Amino acid sequence: MCVTFPLRLYYKLLEALRWNPGVHPFQSYLDYDTSLTDKETVAMVEEVVLLIAFAVSELKRLLFVDSMVDSVKFVALLYLLSYVGVLTNGLTLVITAVIGVFSVPLLYRKQQVRIRKMTRVVRAFVKRIRNR
Repeated sequence: MCVTFPLRLYYKLLEALRWNPGVHPFQSYLDYDTSLTDKETVAMVEEVVLLIAFAVSELKRLLFVDSMVDSVKFVALLYLLSYVGVLTNGLTLVITAVIGVFSVPLLYRKQQVRIRKMTRVVRAFVKRIRNR
C-alpha cells in the first residue's frame, strides 16, 4: 500500500493534467482471474486438512512423549525460541525469515561446490558413527 497508493495518485494527477490517457497502472493485475474451480478448491482443502492432521498427530506425539529423544529436542527448541523471542520481536523474526528464504537459494547457487563437499564430509562422519 505504501507504494501502490502513491503510484495510483500519481497516475490520477497525470490524468487530471491530461498528460496521461487515464490508464490504471495495475489494470493487468486487476483483470487477472484468481477464481478457483471446484476441483482446485477441493484439492486445496484436502491438502490443508492433511497438513493439519499431520501437525496435530505430530504435536500429540511430541507432547505426550511418544519418543523421549524427540520430545527433549522439541522442548529444547521451544526453550531456544523463547530465548530468541525475548531478544527480538516477531516482526524482526519475520523479516529475517523472508531474507533467509530469498538468500539461501542464491547462497547455495554461488557456493554449491563447497556445500556439496561439506555435506559429503558430514555424511561420511555420520556413517562412521552409525557403523560404530
